[in-house]
Amino acid sequence: MSTTKPFNCDSCSETFTRCENLKRHKRTRHGESARISFECSHCHAKFIRRDICKRHSNRCQEKRLERRRTSLRSNATAAFVRDTAHLPQNEVFQDTSPAVEFPLAPSSAESPNRKRQRQPQSPIIDPSFAEDIDVGSIDSIWPGDFGDESQGAERTDAPVSSGLTDSSDSIELFVASYFEHFHPSLPIIHRGTFQASTVSKPLLNIVIIIGSLYSVAGFRHDIAAGMTESSRRLWAQGVQELDRLRCSDWRELRKTWVMQAWLLHIVVGAYVGDSTQYNGARRLLRYLVDTVRDLGLLNQAVVGTMMPATNHGVVAASDADDMQPLEQTWMSYVQEESLKISLQTLLFLDHHIFSSCNMRPLLSSVEFVWELPLSSALWEAEDAMVWRLKLMEQHGDATALGDVLEWPIPLGRGLYTTASQATQSLMSESPCPQLLNTLLASPMATLAVLTNLDSLVRDFTRCYYQLPPSPSDPSAYHILTQSQNRRVVAALKVLSKLIWTKLSSEVQPSHESLWRTCDMIGRSIKLSLCKPDDLLVGGIVESSITAALMTATQLTLGSYVAVRRATQSLLTLHGADEGTLSITDDLTAALAKIAGASPSLAHCEGPWMTAICYRILLLIWKTLRWAIAEIREKLNVQMACLGTTDELPRSFGACSLILNSLMETILLHTSEFTGTADKCNRLWAADAQSLSTLLDDSEADLVNLIIHICKARPVWTIGPAMARVADEILPTITSTTAQESLHIV
Repeated sequence: MSTTKPFNCDSCSETFTRCENLKRHKRTRHGESARISFECSHCHAKFIRRDICKRHSNRCQEKRLERRRTSLRSNATAAFVRDTAHLPQNEVFQDTSPAVEFPLAPSSAESPNRKRQRQPQSPIIDPSFAEDIDVGSIDSIWPGDFGDESQGAERTDAPVSSGLTDSSDSIELFVASYFEHFHPSLPIIHRGTFQASTVSKPLLNIVIIIGSLYSVAGFRHDIAAGMTESSRRLWAQGVQELDRLRCSDWRELRKTWVMQAWLLHIVVGAYVGDSTQYNGARRLLRYLVDTVRDLGLLNQAVVGTMMPATNHGVVAASDADDMQPLEQTWMSYVQEESLKISLQTLLFLDHHIFSSCNMRPLLSSVEFVWELPLSSALWEAEDAMVWRLKLMEQHGDATALGDVLEWPIPLGRGLYTTASQATQSLMSESPCPQLLNTLLASPMATLAVLTNLDSLVRDFTRCYYQLPPSPSDPSAYHILTQSQNRRVVAALKVLSKLIWTKLSSEVQPSHESLWRTCDMIGRSIKLSLCKPDDLLVGGIVESSITAALMTATQLTLGSYVAVRRATQSLLTLHGADEGTLSITDDLTAALAKIAGASPSLAHCEGPWMTAICYRILLLIWKTLRWAIAEIREKLNVQMACLGTTDELPRSFGACSLILNSLMETILLHTSEFTGTADKCNRLWAADAQSLSTLLDDSEADLVNLIIHICKARPVWTIGPAMARVADEILPTITSTTAQESLHIV
């Protein structure tokens, strides 16, 4: 059989054996909105295939009839949602987000045993997507009451005021605030090519919203209230604008600025709003993931066929006589790297937004086949000439091509260029040297590998707790096998060494926030190998990130993990301090990093970083409570046997070492804002009075430190919300400690 493919695509290197396949390829990969000739007569959605349009029209007609029959019920449901929008997050626990549907043949509903048909290349355009975003409930995104919900719904289409977008000075102020405070935590926008005068409106508005979050504290209360109200309505308008854009042509999400604006709207909805806005952000995330899959953007090789053909004869001169070829090469790099970082951000947000609530992420690193981001120095180059100089400095051997500089350039990054391959190389205990250089040069690349490693450990943990404990397992709380543990720890050691190298050197201020995030994620992964997340083990799913952290706080006050194990006898065979002593150094080091952050770093901290730090603080809190309880139990035993506690036991075991180690770090940072440095003298005390005082005050000191840490991060919702939760728990801790002390005496 002949393998000749006579039909060649004039836009890429693909060849085909049939003319119909070539035409379909051109419509799918290189077509424009003008070529879409099949339109639904009901909702005016456009499709590139007639059969898909026909199936969609049939379902669309059925939906219209169904909407008419259920209009009263829908109105009642919407009224209930609006009436309950003001309730606390733990009281409203319903997921109103609709599942993404795809058009099926009419006969598929009549045949339940029939296999699921293949999904079409274009997702259905659901007109109710914008209706699910209740504009009236947007008023509850930011704290404060500036009007009822009915007025908020009417104000949505009104011009935005209060100084956010009224003048070029205010726009410049908030854009500068965005790049100064938020951009170092998530550099998805190329700063060198971003201009407020030419950028698209949805992207500019969401940048202004995030910039105003960091600037609102510098204004008077009345002005800040107006800015907050304006930000709420501006976010709702941005969601509607993006929805109209994708309804006109869903392939518009292929554009980088659309994806960037979409991602930033997800960040604001997930980390600033309540459960209602969190559900809206989740719907945005689901649709973006589905569209990215349908467009084939998860595979870099597929995306390469969509890119415009590169002129391989371009000469990028190093002088200023002819800068146009160099500018073209630089813009090709910016276009590809912007899409790469945006997709890496999508994978990162998908993992942290869903995993924080104990939901399975939508994306898997196995299907994400993109190379790791290049050096951050190249990404931050202000112009083409600086970019060329940085490229020659870092990849001199690969770019020594004379005056010819083509993109993409073979940079010799080794074989392990994707996140999955990089993770495998790091776990092999002999990582590729080129890979280490790539991770050292780019915090975004390191963040991608850590995200993949975190997802791997969570998947192992989820599977492990579906099985009964094994008597041969050395620990009832052990997650991975010894071989798996060795490989994960080997990867974490390499990554922690790289991160420590960057943080201990003269790291640029623009990179410090990202490297600190990488550091905390690495510490969190290592701690989760011994002490898993209570929500994950307990099977508790929450409605928002803030609600999940509140639930985790309540679980810290008990031992919910223990009651989930099927074989309770294993919990008594092994000591309760199993693994706790081995992670004490990690806990104290993490606490020192969190509490010792400068005010500027804490203020600019990303919301995902705050959530990770708070979970580590909860683990420290749980460990401290266990150590205190163990020491009190030993004192009660001595009281029952000897009738006195004047003479302390010669050793309390591991619990005494853990207590004093944690309290050293706690008192060191607590004394900075309470002035109680004399409490340090009670550590390692040999008399009963000093030990009793230390036990009475230790947990309250830690909670006060947690409140101080959370209040130092007021920009996003997590910090103030967790500070209020800890502040409410503090009086109960004091009263409980007093009763336990009285019982011992």
